[in-house]
Amino acid sequence: MLTVFIVLVALFVIALMVKTHNERNKAARLSRLSLKASEALVNASMHKMRLASMSPEEAFIETLTDEEREIYFSLTTALEKLTFKVDIAGNRIKKQSNGVKQINKLLNA
Repeated sequence: MLTVFIVLVALFVIALMVKTHNERNKAARLSRLSLKASEALVNASMHKMRLASMSPEEAFIETLTDEEREIYFSLTTALEKLTFKVDIAGNRIKKQSNGVKQINKLLNA
């Protein structure tokens, strides 16, 4: 009878030790998760502040993936080249228009 009682007490103590060990592991995991969550919040707030200090275009570019960023820059470069060519063509048209006006004045005079 005493042996059964000692075995039951021993099993109870072992069960408590296992439960305590499991609870410590859970607490450690929760602590690590809490630390990671805090770090994520800090990183998010720093990123938000950094984006707020950027121009809208810089903030937009920051959100793109590397591939999207490369495509965006190539499109921007192509658009700048086209704008430059349109400006040159516009200047040529103005010069030709002024020349036509002068010829028209000479013919009407």
